[in-house]
Amino acid sequence: MQWRNQAFRDHQRKLDEAILIVRQGGVVAYPTESFYGLGADPFNESALERIFQIKGREATKPILLLIGSREKVYELANDVPQEATFLMENFWPGPLTIVFEASSSIGPLIHCGTNKVGLRISPHPVALALAKALGAITGTSCNLSGQEGLTTSKQVREILGHKIDLILDWEIPCMGVPSTVVDITKGHLKVLRKGQISEQELIKALKKKFDIPSQI
Repeated sequence: MQWRNQAFRDHQRKLDEAILIVRQGGVVAYPTESFYGLGADPFNESALERIFQIKGREATKPILLLIGSREKVYELANDVPQEATFLMENFWPGPLTIVFEASSSIGPLIHCGTNKVGLRISPHPVALALAKALGAITGTSCNLSGQEGLTTSKQVREILGHKIDLILDWEIPCMGVPSTVVDITKGHLKVLRKGQISEQELIKALKKKFDIPSQI
């Protein structure tokens, strides 16, 4: 029991350190239910620019955010359709990223000219703890752009460790399957990225309450 308590304290110290680093404008790597993510303050332009530099990412690709509660959606989204509310109630926390019309608080380095923002509540205990403490954190996958996502802290350390301020270790590898990304802003379900939750599962859930077509 003593070693378990020590392990918990070690995790908590690292988590507290990660939170402080992000608040000070740094970048951390942390586990999610899909891949390791790159975490930065979504309202700090310098930190966001580092995300693009670390990944070698094109400036035209938006960055999704992990949030700590459903209430945060109403700060970050300009409009929350009732269908989106239903999906949040039924699939969050979970591997479902929902795209909303972005509020004025979302800067161009996040929406990249789309004026939309992808939001998710992760079920992973580390990712969720970070998002709850910070309100919101960038959730883009921790990898070089165009390459496969990384699922262990060892992989992150070998490939990107010299570019990141802190890596949060987690004994269990991430699943290696991305979150499903959907856009429901136009009144129909559009799957932007296939992932852990199938389109059929989402449509089946929505049709219990709404008459909603899908668009792939």
